[in-house]
Amino acid sequence: MIQVIERFHRILEHLSAAPDRPCQLGELAELLNISAPAAANIVRAMTELGYVRALGRRRGYLPGPALYALGRGNPYLYLSSIARPEIERLAACCRELVVLVCECGGKRSELLRMAGATEITIRQPHPHGTFYNLFRCGTGILLLAYMDEPRQRQLWEYWHGEDNILNLNEFNLFQARCREIAAAGMFCSGDEPPPAVSGAQRISIAFPILQSGVPIAALGVLVPRKEFDSAGDSPAFAAARQCALNIGNLLEQ
Repeated sequence: MIQVIERFHRILEHLSAAPDRPCQLGELAELLNISAPAAANIVRAMTELGYVRALGRRRGYLPGPALYALGRGNPYLYLSSIARPEIERLAACCRELVVLVCECGGKRSELLRMAGATEITIRQPHPHGTFYNLFRCGTGILLLAYMDEPRQRQLWEYWHGEDNILNLNEFNLFQARCREIAAAGMFCSGDEPPPAVSGAQRISIAFPILQSGVPIAALGVLVPRKEFDSAGDSPAFAAARQCALNIGNLLEQ
């Protein structure tokens, strides 16, 4: 762990010495005496976990655009680091599974997963990783709901969209339901009729993470069915909605 922190500092110091000068991963690899892939992993960790902003500011470093350019391959720069405190609070509130996901390569990719209030997993989106079918999970349906019609149809045909948790085997019906979900700004599996859902002990809910009004990710939570009152409300439901709004607001700062 100490070695990792030392490498973080050396990278920040190296890039802040000439912040506007282009820097390649090979240069950092040579500086640290490690391989280029290892240097890339370190830079991704620094940017994803917020070290560039938090550590750099505390130490007085001004890395400039060089370090940010090195992490440009991650379209979700800082999302996990910004979302993590909010997700930890949400998980402590509902004490159930909480996930932050994005769409990557036409499938659902997890960025953060927290089970209960203790275990958290951070992942990097990768086109060749292990993902879930968008049509087979609540967060995936929510992400699909905000896509335009050509993209929805393309994924429907490629991933056999007729086998979806909405139990709609015609694209036009599926698209109409997606419009309703997008208009509502949420997905709740308790609203869907399939037996697998109606008999479930937990209900899957999902809310979009918006950046400048554009959905870039989805927040998903499992809520025990017994927690919902007769009006369909639940403290965890309200907390999840507020968590998604908070993350979106933080992205705007």
